[in-house]
Amino acid sequence: LRRMGNPVSIIFVTGNPDFALEGYDLEAVSYIVKPVKRQRLWAALDRARERVSDRAAVLVQLFGGEAEKVYVSDICCLEGDGHDCILWKRDGTRLICKSGIRQLEQELMEVGHHGSFFKPHRSYCVNLEHVERIGKKEIRMDNRMAVPVARGKWEELNQAYMECFRRQSF
Repeated sequence: LRRMGNPVSIIFVTGNPDFALEGYDLEAVSYIVKPVKRQRLWAALDRARERVSDRAAVLVQLFGGEAEKVYVSDICCLEGDGHDCILWKRDGTRLICKSGIRQLEQELMEVGHHGSFFKPHRSYCVNLEHVERIGKKEIRMDNRMAVPVARGKWEELNQAYMECFRRQSF
């Protein structure tokens, strides 16, 4: 599959630990020896999901008929701007998109990133993996951008951030 261009993630589950080093030569996500412990399996599956999500991308329609592939892991924040949307990348680059914020949010959900993004304000959607600090009234992103937090959203934001952080820590 890899020779055909399919970047599959491999998790070995075996009763024989003798070949573990060869498994890592294949860039396996994990080599789990039986009996399988549930926590170890879930951690390996989470790492496999992260590898796939690091490669996930959306195609963003820009003005002038141009389109750009943007890796989801590079998206810091979406900002609604009337009928358009500004996509802020983690390096500070901004892309002005023809589609609205709702359409881009939908595309992110379709590539499996609904748990990584949160809408703290009706005009913003942030990638929780790029949040540096959460305050009662604003979020500081790792690209130094400040995003407002709507009244009544702080508690839900904290909970979503903690869940995202726990997923990253495994």
